[in-house]
Amino acid sequence: MNFGYVRYYSMQQFQNALVLLPFRMPLIIVSSSGAKRWGIDSLLLELQHTEKILWFSRIDSNPTQQTVARARQIIKGKDIDGIVAIGGGSAMDLAKQVSAFSGMKDLKAPGALIEAVKEKSYLKNKDNAIPVIAVPTTAGTGSEVTQWATLWDSDSGMKYSVDAPWLKPKTVWMVPELTVSLPAKLTLAAGLDAVCQAVEAYWARETNPLSKALSIRSIQLITESLISVLLEPDNLRLRESLCTASLIAGLSFSQTKTTACHSISYPLTAQFGIEHGFAVAITLAPVAAINAQKVDITEIEALFMQYGGIQNWLDTVCGNILTLRLSNFGITKADLGGIVECAFTGGRMDNNPVDLSPGMVKDILTTVL
Repeated sequence: MNFGYVRYYSMQQFQNALVLLPFRMPLIIVSSSGAKRWGIDSLLLELQHTEKILWFSRIDSNPTQQTVARARQIIKGKDIDGIVAIGGGSAMDLAKQVSAFSGMKDLKAPGALIEAVKEKSYLKNKDNAIPVIAVPTTAGTGSEVTQWATLWDSDSGMKYSVDAPWLKPKTVWMVPELTVSLPAKLTLAAGLDAVCQAVEAYWARETNPLSKALSIRSIQLITESLISVLLEPDNLRLRESLCTASLIAGLSFSQTKTTACHSISYPLTAQFGIEHGFAVAITLAPVAAINAQKVDITEIEALFMQYGGIQNWLDTVCGNILTLRLSNFGITKADLGGIVECAFTGGRMDNNPVDLSPGMVKDILTTVL
């Protein structure tokens, strides 16, 4: 099967592409509310009625083992040969997980999916993986060009990563018009996620000249466009710039993985429900200040200098939408110890250029309280 990699579509071209999918029986992963908002619900219902697709719409904001089990149930006995994920990171995470576990028959018992992730037994399942087409509807996760998918354990609240090179989507359809309907708060959260991915990829221990160059371009596009798009949400040129910035950030951190900001963000999301973009961005400035003591980030600092530095840019772009401080999300000084205990995720915290101790993480959190 021949795939192009990244294609930019208008809304009409996107709808035509859904009708002409290069699969015999694809699974479409998109929420009912999203499909209605983007005006593709009638098309999907028609395609499903004529048995040209299967449509899975019960997507949780943070996919759990139960989410994956529901999706696996709907495709049971069906010869699914492709998946189209339309949505934010959650839709794409779910698509990759369905692909990773495709054909694995010993995952019926409670907790079996989590064990499969912990033991990485899905790595032996490459031949059964289903190709994914990713259609991002938020400009932020970068999941459309990465091989990782996040799975949250609903029992423990822990976050795990499904990780295999063949899970990277085969094709990306960029449809900037799909992002126009995003509320301002979600547009902001997605943009902050992307800028953190780019910054962290720049200073990660595994960084390289390519990832740095991609990071700088992504940060440029985001700092130039995010404030403006919040004022002009219907501006397709700005929306396209943010979509491109998100994709470039994804390409950058797919080379390096993320670092301390992401690691610290996981308990903020799991324990307090803070949206991912805000959870990662809230510590960006203090982590940058620490990392600047060891690595040269003058290129990054120069991009933010016209706004008065990283923290000032964050405060400006957040504007009247929210105050990017932990206390704004109901977190108190008494909560910090519990956050620190869960803030050290392997492959993220140890990818930070400076080794952070629990005390240092607590100081970082105190700074943004």
